Amino acid sequence: MIDQGNAANNQWASVLEFEAYGELLTAPGTPGNFAGVFQDGAPKLSWDAAAKAATYELRRNGSLIYSGPLTSYTDADVLPAGEITYSVQAVNAKGSSAAAEITVNVPSEAERADEAAAALEIGYAPGDSASAVTQDLTLPLAGLSGTTVSWSSNAPETAGNDGKVTRPAYAQGDRAVEMTAEVMLGTYKVTRTFNITVLREPAETALARAEQELTLGDLTAVAGNLALPATGYGGTRIEWSSSAPEIVAPDGTVHQLRRHGWRRIR
Repeated sequence: MIDQGNAANNQWASVLEFEAYGELLTAPGTPGNFAGVFQDGAPKLSWDAAAKAATYELRRNGSLIYSGPLTSYTDADVLPAGEITYSVQAVNAKGSSAAAEITVNVPSEAERADEAAAALEIGYAPGDSASAVTQDLTLPLAGLSGTTVSWSSNAPETAGNDGKVTRPAYAQGDRAVEMTAEVMLGTYKVTRTFNITVLREPAETALARAEQELTLGDLTAVAGNLALPATGYGGTRIEWSSSAPEIVAPDGTVHQLRRHGWRRIR
């Protein structure tokens, strides 16, 4: 015997399906281009939208971890190192598609820290480079896969552990510095050393500072020979001349004060 009520309901459901999809609803196809990669500390998965799919079900090693309309997913759970199998199915009211399946390798802490150390870079100011540093460095404190980074310098007076740069005095010349990064993830640590060169300050800067710092004390009442320095800031060389060498010689010797009396000398 035919159940007229169920037949009517089925017919009405078919009409709704036709209005929604332009044809009778069938189970969705398998999502295409299912792909996964371990990046930034987690597996990142994506797949193409499947025709007639309402939602997608994503499983890790057979256990459901996501159900929803998105076509990408980041598995942020803490995962053991090794290969993990993921599968995805498209789902609608008529059923589920066949599963698409991939395997993603989760690297160990050591592998992830090594990768982070290899990708680490020092940031330089515009115009600077590793071989010509004149301004402060940008030292990253975090790396790939959630690693943390600490820095040390073998010449902190020139390039500090915080990246602060103090250029050597002109006479000291350029300074080679080793900046060492310690990259940590869990209990694993790895170091990477960067070699940089901090350029000495320009000659113009050294001369300006030497002039600013040069002093001979109180010259309003000279009663004896002057101590004229031969060098100044940063090893600058100072040469002296006198507008009245018969009174004050270029070496600072003072002559015949009583005979000539007081006189302004340059």
